[in-house]
Amino acid sequence: LHNIVQALTEEGEAVMIQTPAYAPFAEAVQHNGRRLICNDLEIRDNRYYMNFERMERDIQQEGVKLFILCNPQNPSGRVWTKEELNRLAQIC
Repeated sequence: LHNIVQALTEEGEAVMIQTPAYAPFAEAVQHNGRRLICNDLEIRDNRYYMNFERMERDIQQEGVKLFILCNPQNPSGRVWTKEELNRLAQIC
């Protein structure tokens, strides 16, 4: 994760992760001098979902340069559907 952040972004640039998240995701962003942007997952019917509208807004407003995806999502174990991954790819 540290190598990816270093290779694809510069110090001070924004990197987005989805929370809750495995702690090393945030650490890789923060320990390399990047700005951490968290896209909080929403829980509905005991299942996590991405908030695509907020994600897209924050990516644009914060100038996010890198999005780190975890699939299956850790710690929830949620496996993203093909449709969710396609929508995410379109936003990115």
